[in-house]
Amino acid sequence: MFSRRMFRRHTPERGNGKALPDVVPGAATARRVVVPEDARHIEFAMSELVKVGLRLAPEAMADPAGVAAAIADENRGISFAGEPGPGHWALFALAGPEDGPRPFANAVHFNDHCYDVAAASDYAAMISVMIAMASDTWPVKSVEAQNASDPHKRIEPGKPVSITIHADAEVSPFDLVHGKDFDWSVIFRLNERLPGDVEERFAIFLDGDATVVFLSPENIGRLNALTGWEFFYLDS
Repeated sequence: MFSRRMFRRHTPERGNGKALPDVVPGAATARRVVVPEDARHIEFAMSELVKVGLRLAPEAMADPAGVAAAIADENRGISFAGEPGPGHWALFALAGPEDGPRPFANAVHFNDHCYDVAAASDYAAMISVMIAMASDTWPVKSVEAQNASDPHKRIEPGKPVSITIHADAEVSPFDLVHGKDFDWSVIFRLNERLPGDVEERFAIFLDGDATVVFLSPENIGRLNALTGWEFFYLDS
């Protein structure tokens, strides 16, 4: 969760795939805010996410109600134009608490804003967190990032960052573009480099922040149906 601590900012609306109905018609619109009692919705969302291939992390498996309560408490006061739907609670559940345990072993949430202040080591750490979700099928020793132009200098905005993945099977290096927001083409580059016998793919949902999952294409489709938004994994 290092990137969330570095760059986190709360957004007033979660998701942009569906418009929520107004509670009060006309100009006067009542706001629905997240309260601690919404932990029950988040815990239910966690159980529904398990049905589409998300795997509970050990802490969430041992105490799902406690993890859900931590998520609800952290997001207390975030407002919606109407009653949040199942997809909203699922996004809260996937993101997890900022300073608490991740709810799922194969999902991670990032705040990618103001990434232009990041160093090469931040890139390596962030990509390592993503790759760790695939550790059972893609054993990687380490991830190295450096200024593609001059490894001894800080990365400048708009310039390439060279990413090298060290594994027993050779992995071709690739470049990302350093900028204010993280270069999420990394999802496609990682999928292109997965071992040929791996069915799962990294998929991402962007709603101002980023949620990345590692699931089979079939389960990615089920996740999209559950949430009402698109987690995408193909470069098109």
